[in-house]
Amino acid sequence: MGVLDAILTPEVLHGIVIIAVLAFTVRTLLIYSRESSELRPKFDTADRNLKQIRDGMAGQKKRVAELTKKVDPLQLRFDQMSELYEAGKKIEDDDERDAALNARRWILVAMTIQNSAASILLYTAIAATHPL
Repeated sequence: MGVLDAILTPEVLHGIVIIAVLAFTVRTLLIYSRESSELRPKFDTADRNLKQIRDGMAGQKKRVAELTKKVDPLQLRFDQMSELYEAGKKIEDDDERDAALNARRWILVAMTIQNSAASILLYTAIAATHPL
């Protein structure tokens, strides 16, 4: 039992745990260094793309500002033209409605004239057959 007691002393157990932790740390560092060498080019590419996007945004913002200055007067002109179109459309619709009403009135006038002419012919025929 003397050997077993010597191995199970706290100092020896602490030493074993420390050696295991050191081995685990070395293993983790080796894995990280291997993976980092594989991931470094991917990270650099992503970083380069991000910088291009960030740098390109300033130019795009400037272009958007320039185009906005050009578009604002056109938008105002478009709104004015839309209002004019709507006013013209309303006038056209009113004219069509008035034309339809006038046509209806002329039809009624023509029917009245036709009925009057028929009545006159009827009275003339009656008067000719029945003298007073």
